[in-house]
Order: sequence, then structure tokens, then C-alpha cells
Amino acid sequence: MDAELDIPHSVLIEGQRIAFSQTGKGCRVALLHGIPTSRLLWRHVVPLLAERGCEVTAIDLLG
Repeated sequence: MDAELDIPHSVLIEGQRIAFSQTGKGCRVALLHGIPTSRLLWRHVVPLLAERGCEVTAIDLLG
């Protein structure tokens, strides 16, 4: 399921493009990384949460 994190979506907020990956359906969970990592930090956690019925969003923070 690592492939789900390999193709990010993005949104433009106040002139800044924010990348994120999203998978699953159900309860919503947002995963934020620390510095100096990226949303790929959660690549092993995302599939586990999705299998348990969560809609998971892993966000790339600016910086």
C-alpha cells in the first residue's frame, strides 16, 4: 500500500501548495509529520488505519 502515498494530491492555500495523500473511508484521521520528515513517514501506518475503516490523510507540511 506504499503506492497510495507515492501519488500526492495538492491544494493551494494562500499562495502555498500543500501536498497530501488520502485513502480509506470511515472515521477521519489526519497524520502530521515532524521536521525534517514528510508524509512518507506514515507509509506503514496508513494501510493499518485504512484496513480498520478509517479515512486517512497524510499531509506534507511546509518547511
